[in-house]
Amino acid sequence: MASSRDRRNSHCLPGLTAAQSQQVRSLTRTALAERGFEAVVHADHLVTVDGRQFGLTTLGSLCRRSGSSEHWAEVVGRWVDDLLTNFPTEPVPLTPDQIRAGVHLRLVQLDAEKASWYTHARPVGGGFHEMLVHKDGDYVRWISDRELVGVDVAEMHALGRQRLLEIEPDDVEVLTKRGAVTLCIRGRSGFVASKLLVLPELLREIAPSLGFPDGHLVAVPSRHELVVAPVSPAVDDCLEALELITGFDYAHDHAPISPCVHWWHEGRIHPLFDASVRGRMFFADVPAKFRATLARNRGEGAA
Repeated sequence: MASSRDRRNSHCLPGLTAAQSQQVRSLTRTALAERGFEAVVHADHLVTVDGRQFGLTTLGSLCRRSGSSEHWAEVVGRWVDDLLTNFPTEPVPLTPDQIRAGVHLRLVQLDAEKASWYTHARPVGGGFHEMLVHKDGDYVRWISDRELVGVDVAEMHALGRQRLLEIEPDDVEVLTKRGAVTLCIRGRSGFVASKLLVLPELLREIAPSLGFPDGHLVAVPSRHELVVAPVSPAVDDCLEALELITGFDYAHDHAPISPCVHWWHEGRIHPLFDASVRGRMFFADVPAKFRATLARNRGEGAA
């Protein structure tokens, strides 16, 4: 069950307040109507009458970065024009051969409604799912259940995973403080954050000395960045580093994903706290196992 925090934030586009998010939606609806298009605008996406679906996350980020909301109508107008130019009609369904040629795994966030549309997506915790997407050049589209009829989904997951493993980040920054080690993994590819889905393999390649018996603190502030720190006796310094990096990069990157710091353990993702909110406050549903691990690494007694 979603927490009250999750339900409240589900009505906000990344980095925007509820009122600002509603302003973006209203401007989008108006811009589409002015161009003769009917659409239903939802919390984080819109659906045109012919069935096309477009996310609003990038648009929200463009508005936020443009500064004053006085300019948002212009930003929305340009975005809608680009959208209608690049996608004038509903995309033709992918064939099995096309799916096989371009399938990748991507880390995405899905609410319960969206998860019901993409039943092939595998939940990995914290509202995140392992999604099959199709990459054709710079264009990435989610693969629908309808397009996977008659396709070996397990084979596509294996192929998509292999393609994700082959994507290399452009930069790995290693931050150290009093024994704490934090890795900032970045790249131009929009699949860098998705490498959280293959974290053990990634760390064996770029940081083989970092073991993970207690899991890792992780964050994906944007599609282009993955931040990782092993849970160790220096855990508080790691938490501080992830809090600062995640809060800043989520607010300033053009492709934000999540402002939260998470615990990755045995392939599952557990949200710990929202780094965009001042004063670190752990969520009430943080696993008891993590609290015990935290206390042990801090040298405390019972959790």
